[in-house]
Amino acid sequence: MVVRLITPEQCRGARGMLELSQSDLADIVGLSRRAILEFERGARVPHPRNRHQIKVALEACGVEFLPNGVRLRDK
Repeated sequence: MVVRLITPEQCRGARGMLELSQSDLADIVGLSRRAILEFERGARVPHPRNRHQIKVALEACGVEFLPNGVRLRDK
């Protein structure tokens, strides 16, 4: 099974849909706000485990990741 890691664009989009700040996401995931900022800017690629944690946290908040995007999950 291939695990798809999220892209910086998907992370920004998901946060926007959920109205989460970078600080909010950092607190949820247990990373620094700077780590989220640098990931979303494309300046740094987090360890795959951390990218997975970001994805899982955003999914738990209500988004679904698609191969080329992100959307709010139907309730």
